[in-house]
Amino acid sequence: SIGRIEILRAKQVIAQKIKEIEALEVYNEFKDKEGMILQGVVHKVEQNGVLVKIHDYLAFLPRSLNIPGEKCSVGFPIRALLKEVLEIPRSENQLILDRASAAFVEKLFFIEIPEVYEKLVEIKKIVRIAGYKTKVAVTSNDSNIDPVGTCVGVGGVRIKPILKELGIEKIDIIFWTDSEEALVKNALKPAQVNRVEVSDDGKSALVWLDDDQRSLAIGKMGQNITLASQLTGMQIELVQSTTEDLDKKLSAEF
Repeated sequence: SIGRIEILRAKQVIAQKIKEIEALEVYNEFKDKEGMILQGVVHKVEQNGVLVKIHDYLAFLPRSLNIPGEKCSVGFPIRALLKEVLEIPRSENQLILDRASAAFVEKLFFIEIPEVYEKLVEIKKIVRIAGYKTKVAVTSNDSNIDPVGTCVGVGGVRIKPILKELGIEKIDIIFWTDSEEALVKNALKPAQVNRVEVSDDGKSALVWLDDDQRSLAIGKMGQNITLASQLTGMQIELVQSTTEDLDKKLSAEF
């Protein structure tokens, strides 16, 4: 006769096989959706992240990949990027979500702004510090299209759904240009810059601005200037504008 231990062992083997079949089903269902934005509902909030129900499946949004300071409540709709589909579940999680990357914001632009989706407006570069700010550099091959205005929309109608999705996070939409000086100037927005001098190797830039613009250029905890450096690929150094520079500026204005 078959003993209890053999029955338990057989049950374990069957349970394991069922788990493997289920894992394969999830993998096949979602593998081609990797890198896409999925809509779900918050199912459970745990210490290390959030479980999100997408149709009949559960996906995991780790705390490290969520927007800092974001509060998730059970039953609330949520959108996230499907970052990874694991063949073998890790801590029972197979679908890994992400809301903290620049890729998440980029995909939102594709969803919310038809001209980006249709490639009439091109995102040249996107950098992000989740929970603080995203800087998006855009351009267009069509001279009749203003890429920045198109992304913002009349009265901000285009950008509002994206901002709503990101909570308190800000978005700077910047005009991409091949002029390194102009790009540095644009990247440091909302600060007004007087003059930019890019080094011969194109790796660093000196920026002259008025005193009252300095804190805007640096941003909270230096995050604005960090993002501007990432966007331009240059080390940016701020230089105080002298009275002489200011006189030149004033004479140019009159």
